[in-house]
Amino acid sequence: MDNIEMAAASLKKMAGKIDTSRMPAPAFMMVLTAVGPYAYRRPDGVFVVPIGCLRP
Repeated sequence: MDNIEMAAASLKKMAGKIDTSRMPAPAFMMVLTAVGPYAYRRPDGVFVVPIGCLRP
């Protein structure tokens, strides 16, 4: 399993532990990577975004 897969699995596991009767569900989940040519949304809804895409 690669690092992005592991990070996405961890996010989904953590999101599943949120008590939505006390606080809202996450608006989105994102894995921030060091390098990559572009950002994309995985089929499971997790965004994968290279840090370079966050520049103004």
